[in-house]
Amino acid sequence: IPIEPFTEDESFLFLLENALYVVAEYFKPDIIVSQHGADGHFLDEMSHLSLTMETYRYIPKLIHKIAHEYAGGKWMAVGGGGYNVFDVVPRSWAMVWMVMNDWPLPQGPLPPKWIREVEEKTNHKVHASWEDDFTGYMPIPRKEEIKNINKKTLINSLYPINEGELGNDFFRKYRY
Repeated sequence: IPIEPFTEDESFLFLLENALYVVAEYFKPDIIVSQHGADGHFLDEMSHLSLTMETYRYIPKLIHKIAHEYAGGKWMAVGGGGYNVFDVVPRSWAMVWMVMNDWPLPQGPLPPKWIREVEEKTNHKVHASWEDDFTGYMPIPRKEEIKNINKKTLINSLYPINEGELGNDFFRKYRY
């Protein structure tokens, strides 16, 4: 589903959750295969999206839940894009692995040994926490406009399998 530049967490998660439930209900998959790009994060300058680690914490939990509801728990995840390979990709992909292994998602500082090793090998000061500190995050002035455009895009994208109605049971039941 194509989304607007500068889409933030709330709009992205609304789209993702509703799309995944509608698609899972329609196709009734035997297995869920997901690709976990990290390039939508606001620290990744390639995508022009404004997602935070809160989105990357939620995505694997959502897919895990849907895999258990629709595919008997069968779920295969693969890594994907992400150009901030020191600050975003490791945190994002680690969370996918932890959810798949039923580990609780951590909060607070990253392992000091990992930080030290990366900084020594790369000369890059690594973000030291599982959470974002929002340095460099710019508030998006068109937030409501972007949410509305994304919602219309979602309706149009799902129209072939659910007539694009926001009033269906999925959108009421699984609204973000």
